[in-house]
Amino acid sequence: MLLENPFHIDLSTIDFNDPRAVRALVEHLCNLVETLHRENLALKAENQRLKDENNRLKGEKGKPDIKPKSSPKKDEVKREPEPKKEWKKETKLDKVKIDDIKPIKYEGPLPDDA
Repeated sequence: MLLENPFHIDLSTIDFNDPRAVRALVEHLCNLVETLHRENLALKAENQRLKDENNRLKGEKGKPDIKPKSSPKKDEVKREPEPKKEWKKETKLDKVKIDDIKPIKYEGPLPDDA
């Protein structure tokens, strides 16, 4: 059915009525696609590396290595922010602590309402 060359498949020798033969053919094709995909990715990476090296030798900068945005961790659960405390004007005298009391003698005339 399948020859030693993985890229050559003789369709005249395959019995398409036999489910095992069809399954073997599909598995072979899937493996072939997977192999070619891996090889393609490796060649793209090597090509980019060579382009970067070429640009570096010319005095230019290569393509920057930009890392993908990291997704939020599953353990971290986003909580709703607590509502902000309402602002209200308060007197500062309530918060001032008096440590020491010193009586002061005033020499002079006092107003009538004192």
